[in-house]
Amino acid sequence: MLTDGNFLIVDKTAKIAELVAWPLVFFARPRRMGKSTLCSMLEELFAHGTSRFAGKKIYDLWPEAKDCTYPVIRLSFNEIAGEDLSKFELSLKDTLVIAFSDAGFPEVESFDKNELLCVFLENFEGIAQQHWLVFLIDEWDVPLSNNIDKEDDFNLLKETLSTFYSWLRDLPKLRFVLVTGIMRYHETTLFLDQDIQDLSMAPAFADLLGYTQEDIEHAFADYIPLACEQLHLTKDELFERLRTHYDGFCFDYNASVKVYCPYAINKFFSLVKSTTEVPYFGSFWMNSANASGRFEN
Repeated sequence: MLTDGNFLIVDKTAKIAELVAWPLVFFARPRRMGKSTLCSMLEELFAHGTSRFAGKKIYDLWPEAKDCTYPVIRLSFNEIAGEDLSKFELSLKDTLVIAFSDAGFPEVESFDKNELLCVFLENFEGIAQQHWLVFLIDEWDVPLSNNIDKEDDFNLLKETLSTFYSWLRDLPKLRFVLVTGIMRYHETTLFLDQDIQDLSMAPAFADLLGYTQEDIEHAFADYIPLACEQLHLTKDELFERLRTHYDGFCFDYNASVKVYCPYAINKFFSLVKSTTEVPYFGSFWMNSANASGRFEN
């Protein structure tokens, strides 16, 4: 948990209160923009409440009662085998069992994973009938993007995922569902007929993930003068360089808000803070793990 360490935190949590007003949400962003961090915060809030968010905006804005918590089923398709079709369905079943067990339902460990996926998923319906559930599904499109050049494999994976999402759609007691990824879901029809709200380009959430210039000026106020000193730049010159390298992301239909890549900004200022390295304007995002594929161009 970020609040447990000596971390600089850019508080974007006020937006989370608005986000969870929708029951089913889809949110697309490039890698390294903070999707997994968002899922982690939502998991903590739904599973344990706001006690660890004291001093953050969400502490007073969280819409649930202080003692109201939910079982959270968190899945990351980045961790589910997507290149070997023979293992994908079993990996999905294993991940579901672990996620439900971690959420407080150890009885799922006895479910027969040799059953067909549609039959296997029916085993969870008893739990779903009795409990309001939260699902956080990160990187939903990784299995598909890993097989984008293999039409037959892609269609088989799509069929498996369609079975999973059809089951999820029909669960009777869903408090909140968040699905994140890189690809927009419209192109795959996996969510067809679902009442899922695509907020990827909604102006109200344009800066939920990513830093505005105001965010940087406020959160990194102690490090901006240090960066200027180390690089022999004025503040205006520094921000011009930051804009050139890390700005330009725009995630709203009105094109009214631009944001900087948080991963790149964090890496840059970590060099500024370092006592052993000289700061430079590197291609941090493109050089990071798995951030140079076709969907990040």
